[in-house]
Amino acid sequence: MQRTKPMRNLAIYLFLLAVTTASSWASFENEFESKNYDKALRLSYAEALSGEPAATIIVAKILISGLGSAEADLEGALDLVKKNEQKSKQPRLANFLGSLFENNQNGVRADIGQAMKYYRIAEKKGSTRAKGKVTELVPKYYGKFSAEACKIYFSVADSDALKAECIRRSKIEGTPEQELQYWLKAEENDQTIDDIRIIEIGLNDSELFSRYEYDIRTTLANLLKREQPSMEKALFKTLRKYPLNGKILSTLDKYNEELANEYSMSKLQSGKTVDRCLELAAALDGATVSEAQKLVAQSNEIINDCPAQDAKAAYTIAQTLQRKLGQSSEALKLSQEICDEDASVGACSLGAQILMGRNSQFLGISEDQKEMQALNLVKKGKLSGDKLAKVYLFDLTVDETPKAAIQEIETLAKEGYPAAEVRVAEACFKDANIVETMVKLPFKIMTDVLGRNFCEESCQVLARHNASGTLDSISSRKVNVFSKQHCRN
Repeated sequence: MQRTKPMRNLAIYLFLLAVTTASSWASFENEFESKNYDKALRLSYAEALSGEPAATIIVAKILISGLGSAEADLEGALDLVKKNEQKSKQPRLANFLGSLFENNQNGVRADIGQAMKYYRIAEKKGSTRAKGKVTELVPKYYGKFSAEACKIYFSVADSDALKAECIRRSKIEGTPEQELQYWLKAEENDQTIDDIRIIEIGLNDSELFSRYEYDIRTTLANLLKREQPSMEKALFKTLRKYPLNGKILSTLDKYNEELANEYSMSKLQSGKTVDRCLELAAALDGATVSEAQKLVAQSNEIINDCPAQDAKAAYTIAQTLQRKLGQSSEALKLSQEICDEDASVGACSLGAQILMGRNSQFLGISEDQKEMQALNLVKKGKLSGDKLAKVYLFDLTVDETPKAAIQEIETLAKEGYPAAEVRVAEACFKDANIVETMVKLPFKIMTDVLGRNFCEESCQVLARHNASGTLDSISSRKVNVFSKQHCRN
């Protein structure tokens, strides 16, 4: 006797049962869960033929495993589900097919490619579950960070960490800043992140570090709070690749003083002196006062060698000594040494500023000696093009040759150099006739009711420069003095 095909048998079987199918999908699902497979099949079959997703799944499950009186028909079940899936706007059937091909069960051979195909269809139809499944299966099918995998992560994955890693590996186009932003989003969303990579991006780009300093230092602090020796070892290995960073050092010192000392000493006691000067200058510039004090105490030998090795870096160190730490004597000594080596970097005028400043009485130098040393410094600086040295030379010689001296800074004032404009404004208050012949300066000579000349806009110029915060301390003090004497509040 010839064997009847399973689907034909099923039709005959259903016809012989001759019962109504006018029942809700909840009824056939309940019957299926209660293992009343024949009744579940009777209730769901007509709706499955019309494309109803829940009914289709019940029929498919019964046919795939041959439950109840039905014969197993894997091919017929898959055909039914695939046909109905194409008609359905819901993701449920696509999810069901994805699950069948993923799990290697009920006689359906595992096929990750087919599983991916149907999960992606379900994802496009709005399934959150499918979105997660696609992300989960990508590594198995494409490799975790292949170009194709990364494209999928960017289209469906909720993991910002995966997106960051794709940019890091150059599997998808992106800038270091975009990578950093994805890492930081991942951190906000409690995803597993590469803390050290976040720090490394900042160390590799000083501009990015400045813009994202709070986030980078917060990430570092969180890493240190976990007190994991293996992570700290990996961190130290990364830190050693980059120049000494004062703000990183400051955070290290707050949470792990031993690691901070190891970091600073490893950078300051190895390599060429010129490189160590640069690193020390950069670190001091970003360090807190307490951290800067520690660095200076550790680095006397380097500081002594810096003027001859790198005058610009030495100048930055001298500025830190004076402005951040208030070590005027040390800053003056270093400035004089730098001025002897390279008078163009600004150290000559810095030394003169210290000698002419309010705290110069603590230097232990007589007034005559201070003036003589300052004059020598600004003369050297002027010859090398130090603009502030030219202005200070005017301050030191204006009483001897007032008209000639003010002409010395006329060009600088016309160019908009703030310290020079302050001196011209000061001259206006003393004798407006001095600037009557100057052109293109921000001052208009006026005459009051008594016939006295004065510069109308001097007060505005002084206020603007003082508010800018760009003036040196000597110029700023002059602004304050003359503003109080001559300008209305």
